[in-house]
Amino acid sequence: MEEVVEEFKLTPAQARFWSSTALYQDFEGAVRSGKTTIALIKMQNRCEQYPGMHWLICRYKEEDTKLQLKSRCIELFGTGLGRWNTEESCFDHKNGSKVYVRGLKPGENLAPFSKFAGLTLAGILIDQAEELPPEFFPALQARLSQRGYPHEMYLLPNPPDEYHWLAKYFRETNEDPDYYYCRTSVYDNASNLPEGYIANLERAYPPGNVLRRRFIEGRRGLSVTGEPVYGEVFSRAHHVNPALAVNPDLPLVESWDFGHSHPAVLWSQFGLGQWTVLGELLGHNEFVETFAPKVLQMRKRLVEAVDNGSDRVAVPDVRVCCDPAGFAASSQGHGKNVVQILQDYGIAPQPWPKGFAPNHPIQRNAAVQAYAKALSTFVRGAPSVQIHPRCTNFVDGCEAGYVWEDQKRYHSGAYPTLRRPRKDGLYDHLQNCAEYSWLLHGPHDITGEKIEKQRTRDYYRDLRRKQRDYERDDYDRQYAYGRSRRGVGL
Repeated sequence: MEEVVEEFKLTPAQARFWSSTALYQDFEGAVRSGKTTIALIKMQNRCEQYPGMHWLICRYKEEDTKLQLKSRCIELFGTGLGRWNTEESCFDHKNGSKVYVRGLKPGENLAPFSKFAGLTLAGILIDQAEELPPEFFPALQARLSQRGYPHEMYLLPNPPDEYHWLAKYFRETNEDPDYYYCRTSVYDNASNLPEGYIANLERAYPPGNVLRRRFIEGRRGLSVTGEPVYGEVFSRAHHVNPALAVNPDLPLVESWDFGHSHPAVLWSQFGLGQWTVLGELLGHNEFVETFAPKVLQMRKRLVEAVDNGSDRVAVPDVRVCCDPAGFAASSQGHGKNVVQILQDYGIAPQPWPKGFAPNHPIQRNAAVQAYAKALSTFVRGAPSVQIHPRCTNFVDGCEAGYVWEDQKRYHSGAYPTLRRPRKDGLYDHLQNCAEYSWLLHGPHDITGEKIEKQRTRDYYRDLRRKQRDYERDDYDRQYAYGRSRRGVGL
């Protein structure tokens, strides 16, 4: 064992992780930072140090566990792990220790924790722990019950976002001695990487790219994967401007998106051929009654920041729009809907035109296309869309967080060819706020196109007619079939 450790050069971050004896150890890091390798070596060291110790090494999916963890163990230790026990899916160490190798995702119609139920363990190693559903962590904690041995759990995730369950348990300040957080970057593991690997990674994620802090620096941040909706037209260098301020001569558009998990509000202004995004507020597990006062405070700070050269603060006209679900009848057991609750705080969202559905795929697509066009437009030498850097979630969403949904999820439903942004539960909320702003208040001089606010029955009938893909051969066959049914000779 000592020879293996000497052959593998420990980085300073790996050395800190190696020396930790905390009950739960979270070793987060960038891609290719050596997290899995050092954790497996530490696990093998514990098995040799404490004969008869039982460990579980796992990933969420069974296939990933076999291909990544089991094969890496064999590559590192060879026969040092002992004989493979097919019946129990474990390595039987020569000194009596056992290392179970199992994926945690249950099979169809099986109990959620069936893959590890009944195991009595002293240690657990979870690779790619960010993939694990939150309810699995406390269930795994309960498995650390083997008597007479020290207990440890190693979690090896790619850095999650700030709302992930890992961030709840493992604070970067390490105030809880049982929960140890250790971060590593790709630079820490440079001596163990091929020449040119880091340089290629830096070109892929240059300074300012929202994914750089996660994939290179190993810091928590955006963790969504997929094709960004505005990836080709949004540029942090061009569209983010710290000098922006509220213009008291223009209406201030306040757009709401509801939901207990992440209620959201976005403040912006349209005028002079530009759209300026000035502020955002994203809640976390909040009811509208506690979120609304925070919104009013944030609005006040934005307005009071206006400097009009006099002692009197210039207050712009505030126009409020919101998710149309806020106008729906309450299903929460009380007599008021969300909009009526907001009205109690002096917040009066403007109703949508009758029959207009802003969350309809066609309307959402219209807003997305208008915003995308504005992102690629310049007015008087400046981008027509400018965003204040305080809007961190909205900027991250524009750059990489707001992504297209997998087309397989909606190919068989209505409008199968219409691309739709993913409802990820974090970045989509403020993006939806932006879409409501464009649909209800967006001026036509930015896009050069009119976004219809009212869709009639004739509109959808004509649209369906235009979307039909008539082929002459198909028409001839239908015509011939109809004539034969009527007994008409061909």
